[in-house]
Amino acid sequence: MKRMLVILLAFFYVNLFAQFEQIERYNFQDSSSAVKQAFVIEIDSTTLLAAWSEGKDLFTATSNNNGISWGNVNRISANLGQINQSPDINLLKLNSGRILLVYREVYHYLRYSDDNGISWSDSIQLHNTRNMNNSSLVQTAENEIWLLTSKYIVSTGTIFMNISYFLKSEDGINWTENLDTLVITENKHGFPNLYVIDDSTLGLIYQEEIDSVFNIYMMKSNDNGNTWDDKQLVYESELGIFRPRLIRKDSTTLVLVFQELKITATENYKQYDIFAIESTDNGESWDTPQRFTNFIGFDGVQNVSAVGNEIFISFASNRGFLGAELENIIEYDYGNVNLWYGILGKSEEAYTPPVFLDNWFEYEYNYPKTNVNVIAKVYDETAISSVMVNYSLNHEGNQVLELYDDGQHNDEEAGDMIFANRIDSIMIRDTLFYSFVITDNQLTSVTTEEKSQIPFYPEYGTTYLIDVNNIKLPLDNKGNLGSPTVPSSTGQPINEARFEEAGFLWSGGFALSGNVNGEIWVNGMLESTNMQHYLPGNVSGTDSSKFIIYSVKATDEPFGESWKKWEDAVKLGARFYDGDGDGIYNPVDKNGNGQWDPNEDRPDLLGDQTAWCVFNDAVPADERQNDWYVFNDVDPLGIEIKQTIFGFLPESYPELANVVFIRYNIEYKGDDADKLDSVYFSVFNDPDLGDYVDDLTGTDTMLNSVFLYNEGPDNDYGNNVPAFFTTFLQGPPVFIPGKTFIDNDGNNIFDSGIDTPLDSAEIMSGLLLGKSFVPGAMNQKLTSGKGYRCGETPRNTLSFRYNMLGKNDEGEYIDPCNWDFGQVFNMNCEDVNPLYMYSGDPVTQNGWLNTVTCDQRLMGTTGPFTLEKNKPVEIIVGYIVGRGDDALNSVTVTRNIVENAQGFYSTNFQYVPVGIKQLTEETLPSKFALEQNYPNPFNPATTIKYSIPQAGVGSALTVQLKVYDVLGREVATLVNGKQKPGNYEVTFNARNLSSGVYFYQLKAGDFIATKKLVLLK
Repeated sequence: MKRMLVILLAFFYVNLFAQFEQIERYNFQDSSSAVKQAFVIEIDSTTLLAAWSEGKDLFTATSNNNGISWGNVNRISANLGQINQSPDINLLKLNSGRILLVYREVYHYLRYSDDNGISWSDSIQLHNTRNMNNSSLVQTAENEIWLLTSKYIVSTGTIFMNISYFLKSEDGINWTENLDTLVITENKHGFPNLYVIDDSTLGLIYQEEIDSVFNIYMMKSNDNGNTWDDKQLVYESELGIFRPRLIRKDSTTLVLVFQELKITATENYKQYDIFAIESTDNGESWDTPQRFTNFIGFDGVQNVSAVGNEIFISFASNRGFLGAELENIIEYDYGNVNLWYGILGKSEEAYTPPVFLDNWFEYEYNYPKTNVNVIAKVYDETAISSVMVNYSLNHEGNQVLELYDDGQHNDEEAGDMIFANRIDSIMIRDTLFYSFVITDNQLTSVTTEEKSQIPFYPEYGTTYLIDVNNIKLPLDNKGNLGSPTVPSSTGQPINEARFEEAGFLWSGGFALSGNVNGEIWVNGMLESTNMQHYLPGNVSGTDSSKFIIYSVKATDEPFGESWKKWEDAVKLGARFYDGDGDGIYNPVDKNGNGQWDPNEDRPDLLGDQTAWCVFNDAVPADERQNDWYVFNDVDPLGIEIKQTIFGFLPESYPELANVVFIRYNIEYKGDDADKLDSVYFSVFNDPDLGDYVDDLTGTDTMLNSVFLYNEGPDNDYGNNVPAFFTTFLQGPPVFIPGKTFIDNDGNNIFDSGIDTPLDSAEIMSGLLLGKSFVPGAMNQKLTSGKGYRCGETPRNTLSFRYNMLGKNDEGEYIDPCNWDFGQVFNMNCEDVNPLYMYSGDPVTQNGWLNTVTCDQRLMGTTGPFTLEKNKPVEIIVGYIVGRGDDALNSVTVTRNIVENAQGFYSTNFQYVPVGIKQLTEETLPSKFALEQNYPNPFNPATTIKYSIPQAGVGSALTVQLKVYDVLGREVATLVNGKQKPGNYEVTFNARNLSSGVYFYQLKAGDFIATKKLVLLK
């Protein structure tokens, strides 16, 4: 606390203002990113009161000696703001002398002081202020105290912002219980500022969005705010104005301070500067704006106070931090900042520090070493004198590297403000610790915080990019999908899953819940909800250097580096093809022919690109919480997940060019129980189809999918926005008495050798490892589908469990007949199954449909199943994107791709089934037939035709068409199901098989026929 007393010495008083010739920075504490907002008022001629935020703490202090020292430091709150939002601090001294302090946690709270800020009352929660912001305090001429605040209100087809207020008595303690509406428009608007014009007239200043740009408007009321005149434009801007803050300088002068967005000299970067305008006629007219700041970056979150006869402005700025890219810097998400201040009309922006906009690394690999190109993008209004990198390897020895902008040091073009140079021969996995020092020609320097970079071999690291077809999917080694930042082939990092020219998935992951010893548990990896409960590695693992992502590609050299590196993955539990049958992974070219042969070991390569990692639920319970999401009542259970992600080149399977497959191998290894009961598994995604605010969700029960789509054009994708389906291809095995097995001993458990299996669940492992069966079980389907609008996801263990069961946060089923964000079309709403939200068809406009666009999240769930100790359960899902002629046609196109992926899975990831030909009834075949494949020999695809004759009215036979090698081993199942009479053809793609003679056999009823085919590569 002693340090806090010292830090406030930088504060101000009227007698000190003359010293502030330049805009100054507060030195609140050593961490320059913690302080983001402050408010200062004058209590009397000798006393100042300050309130400020440090991180999530709110403090107040008073000064009785013109700001030389401060006392009565009070820690008011320890949980300021909502996620990515400011504490919204306001101070007001009433005519009675009482001081009011309003701030935001999740709601707005008020404390008051009757002794000039020495002591404060307990907090008072202000009614109905959840999710409100942009507040201001004012006392009218009639001694009424108003708190004005704003909130987004969603109405069907329109999103608008509603300015509201609390009407209060003179004491500032007793507030009206309900919000009264002050102004409503169909445009977004906020930051209301009320001021008194005379005893009967009020003025209102606020920002409003017109044609996607915020400008400042004013209104007047002659009846204490009951009615208002038409709005008048105060000030307009080309790019937008934000956070107007109004203060009365004296009895005749109003001062309006705001931040305005400006274009800079650097491409794709903007700056927020602070301006002020004055009015001497109560807002009827305004002077020319004065520029208060001029910094290439973010200046904002400003507060304004009248102290004596001066206007004091405090504001947040990211001077010295990573730059202010327009897409990343917004009102409530302004990154690392520190607090600055100055006096309007006196403090000048004499010069600004250089701006550090961005940096990245490029690697020139020569395993096991790499050269590292260090690249930084900087800017300054004056010339840059130098850009230096202070670095060390593994924190051993400090070195300095100068970067250049001369076009000769891997820095692109000379004079483009991109500086670069190379560090030679770093061992892969050495940790590079670094910071940048940028100095301009006025010798003003900026030093960035130290960070680290670990140069991994391209195919191995803590992050990875699936980039094999039309989908680019970033991932990390603990289960996050989409959101990890990874390098790409373009040299620019990717931090979202992309399809063609834009993004489709911001964050993806999974969740699990179940019952252990009668207690409910939930865990998962969901970046968008800050549910981060898994860490890299095995439950019992210790060698963290091995807990990385391992990958292989079909184009990799046989027995090369990636095959050898797979040995580390095998030690962690990855699968491999044991060609020599010795149980040991040893990828050796035994005959020296440079090619892989079936009697040789190789990695478990499921696709043309395969990435594998292992992680477990090791995050301690007390770390499983934040401001909104609380799961700290669940300890680690010892759940280990081996994740395999794979995809195929368009040249291999053009039907799968928009598909990525994900296999979760889930194993319980804990000691709390012998098994985990009633387990549910959810795929949870926060997708964004281009522009994130115009998405709709749905559930397709026929395709075991939840999906996202648009109802019309999108700013990023244009007229034909894609659709995104998350599909369960292989659900967990479930045993159901009377359905999957006959329970002969009546114990409700399938006992092998005692009970009679009626079905078998299938476990597909690809061509190399084949498939297996679980007798007496079936593969569970999608059991619930959920869509979450505007991020309203469950936030604790019980509510999350309820949602996985298809219910709401309180454990009740949603009523499709009474749901604000959806509507049932062309059917009785009471007949709709509430387990599957929006299960209608948006293409035909039938059934339960989502009707309100928003930033949506999706959760598809399957279960219940049992996790017995040391007995893994496998679940396979597909991320599938399709793009048609328009947004709704994209849904149809994606459904077709989903069917292709399901067919591909059903053949154990070997081929995509092709459609069949059905002739008219008069030309139906009169006998069974199996024709010779064509072409034959073939490479790699051939067509097989066969005929099923009429056997009875409406009859259908069980038909199997399989392919065998010369030893009689089944290598592919092409058809397995009931078919009506007709002529059929199937395309067989043998790209994964070696040259040789094979046989295909047709079984239909009692008919059996076999023919030979020859694969010649």
